[in-house]
Amino acid sequence: MQGDVVRRLTAIPLTPIHVGDGSVLAAEEWRLGRDDRLERFSPAAVLRSAPEDTRSDYVRALEQGRLKEAQGILRNAVRPEHVLERIAVGPAALDELRQSIANPLRRGDIRPMIRTGGRPFLPGSSIKGALRTALLSSLVPQHRAAIDSLKERHRTPRGTIASRASNEVQALLLRHRNPDQDPFRFVEVSDLLLPPDSTRIDRVVNWRPRRLLPRGAAQPAEKMQMIFERVLCWADGGALLWPTLEIRIEEGTLAEACRRDPDRRKTPSFALRAASLWKAVNDFHWKLLDEERRRFFEGEGDILENLTRAFTLRLVDGTPLPEAELRARPDVLLLRLGRFGQFESKSLEGVREGWNAQAKPPRGMREGNTRNLAKLGEAGPLLPFGWLLLLPEELAEKLAAPPAPAPRPRRTRPAPPRPPAAAPSTRAKRSACGSGVVARC
Repeated sequence: MQGDVVRRLTAIPLTPIHVGDGSVLAAEEWRLGRDDRLERFSPAAVLRSAPEDTRSDYVRALEQGRLKEAQGILRNAVRPEHVLERIAVGPAALDELRQSIANPLRRGDIRPMIRTGGRPFLPGSSIKGALRTALLSSLVPQHRAAIDSLKERHRTPRGTIASRASNEVQALLLRHRNPDQDPFRFVEVSDLLLPPDSTRIDRVVNWRPRRLLPRGAAQPAEKMQMIFERVLCWADGGALLWPTLEIRIEEGTLAEACRRDPDRRKTPSFALRAASLWKAVNDFHWKLLDEERRRFFEGEGDILENLTRAFTLRLVDGTPLPEAELRARPDVLLLRLGRFGQFESKSLEGVREGWNAQAKPPRGMREGNTRNLAKLGEAGPLLPFGWLLLLPEELAEKLAAPPAPAPRPRRTRPAPPRPPAAAPSTRAKRSACGSGVVARC
């Protein structure tokens, strides 16, 4: 329709992204192949085609509580035709999954990406939600007093804020009394179907600024077993077929609907414009990135270096496209998406107020205290989740493939000095070599 604004943008995940549907890939639904890829299968399909004695052994092991043995029987019965999908696994996650196969205290659960037709994708609804949060945040300063009054009116005796307050704040900012008047009815965002082999399974660790760590605590905190499938990103290096996203803002349709409904009973009172939406999106998300760098990663040279590499693009002719230039371009959008996108990216600037139930005593909070990072290897980089860059198609076509990250040496602590000892006799030395006690003879 004439007057509609359509943008076709190439989506480039700069750092890992995970969007799930709440499902779990349990230990009895996967095995590790010979090439260390994760092979997903249906336990029911495997058991249907397994010999009778295999099924009996499996049931007996379950009945006797020998869970790991039962899982092993199931995995050994998998044939190539049972494998539904093969997914790459990062080194840190691979080590964790191997331990879960043998250790009954480890569950081996994996959180997969959301899928449609068996293919992982980034939902357009998640992207649309990021656009909406940014626009709402840009409108807060004009209504600060009314919002503060609304929050206090919905505050519970415990100190939290009732969930219905969120809907009232949105209605105030976008000037609508019912869903028909919501201007985002006229915003359409397509889903992003990811190309084959565009995800990997990695370990996730919890990161806390060093100034907030208990004395002597290690960093990062790895007490929780968190294994997630995530989108491969620019910082991983290597070329991918980046998918195209279409964002449509039906300004013409909206104007025509308003003309036919002068009383605004079923049409928005808020005039949504593409240019103001793009500006709000970039103002909101670039500021989030700056605040996260300052609050969580200041002084953390490795993580900052990884982020700088993730946000540095280069054209095929060798021209660099640094972060400063990306910020200055109004046709480039930065978004934060998905799980581990953190509390701040999903709430309104100047309004956000969460609840820290783990604090003693529990209390409200206006920003998170931790970050979740993808651990790509035992000595590899740690990367924050969720940063997605949207580029005009004509600019994305000129991009050179990202360089592969340089391998990093594993950091080991120097061995403590050993006291001098008398030279062993020939017989003792020969005996030690034969037993494998001495590493080099």
